[in-house]
Amino acid sequence: MEGDTGAVCDEDDFSDVSAAIAAGAFAVAGERVEALHDFETAIQEYMWAERIPNAGVAFVAGDGRLVLRQSYTNHCGGERDDSGALVHAAEMGTPETRYRIGSISKVITATAIVAQSEASDSALSLDDRLIDFIAMEPAADVDEDGVIDTRDPRVEEITLDHLLRHRPGWNCRKSSEPDDVDEPTKSDFAIQDAYARVGTALSLPISVNDIIGYGSGLPLATDPGTEKSYCGFSYTLLGEVLSLTTGRSVTDAVDDLVFSKLDENTFVQGHTLRSEAQPDEPWYHYHSDATAESVMVEGTLAAMPYGGAFNLENRLSAGGWLASGLDLVRLGWAFMRGDLVSDPAGLVDRNVGWAKDLRRREGATGHTGSLEGSHSILFCYAADDPVPAVAGAC
Repeated sequence: MEGDTGAVCDEDDFSDVSAAIAAGAFAVAGERVEALHDFETAIQEYMWAERIPNAGVAFVAGDGRLVLRQSYTNHCGGERDDSGALVHAAEMGTPETRYRIGSISKVITATAIVAQSEASDSALSLDDRLIDFIAMEPAADVDEDGVIDTRDPRVEEITLDHLLRHRPGWNCRKSSEPDDVDEPTKSDFAIQDAYARVGTALSLPISVNDIIGYGSGLPLATDPGTEKSYCGFSYTLLGEVLSLTTGRSVTDAVDDLVFSKLDENTFVQGHTLRSEAQPDEPWYHYHSDATAESVMVEGTLAAMPYGGAFNLENRLSAGGWLASGLDLVRLGWAFMRGDLVSDPAGLVDRNVGWAKDLRRREGATGHTGSLEGSHSILFCYAADDPVPAVAGAC
């Protein structure tokens, strides 16, 4: 087996991950930190046990020092076929490797919206109504009665703050309840069908505007502002508001309002298709037989991470950015320090994008992100965390 090239290997060849590292089957890149040996070992052992092919990690101390920046490549990781052979060899990662960060993208959107509301030349307020920016005119037939849907009158009450805190009134969850709805940003074929019922033929890939025309006719399960229901559609709408209020694309607006305030960064928009991946972006491994009808190309099958499950471009504001581990901790540290918005603690306390007491750690914040083939977490400790070594760290 050729560890450096990621050729197929057999875990039975190695007694544990240490033996795999010695043989080149598990590669570690970046500066080693002896004090974090146990932390690193836990990551490596977990990757080995779960056959995770690639991971990146970074740690910034409360005083801003970069303490750890590592990448791990498990050449025995990834999905396997019926014969036990790897379907796709793991690609060598580096500390600079960027990955899909999924819903961590929501903290970026939330920070940008709040920063725009605080800008001296902006009239934007979090109490503004969504409908003052986006008409929210239904354009499809969600309820299958053959006519374009009628908008729930309570949509006019939805504010930007409701969207930021996942309280607009839509219940985005699969259930048999009549007022519960599937996540609109992952309902491409249902959206096609709903438009077709009123004589509008949509070709793939559908657009954000198509999603909004469909989502505008969805029923609200609760009054806006009353109950939380996690829904990516809220952040898709916020991205559109950000673009409309700044007169720029979402990427340009976020770059100016958020990324430009970081010391350095390599954040970039992600793309659905493997052919459009960044040069340093790894292959996203998923179950070997997990394919589905593509939401990108009519009449074709696609691997789940590459069009079989989602259109990443349409989900930019809710889950579409790429970043390295260092990018994420720099973002978290700058936010905690107050470099990005005036009152980070207040936003965390109200769950405005940034989670409160993340993973049940009092005072901690950040976000998790999961997509088919990838999982990420940004975790920042409170400045007064009882463990001094991690206080204020990300």
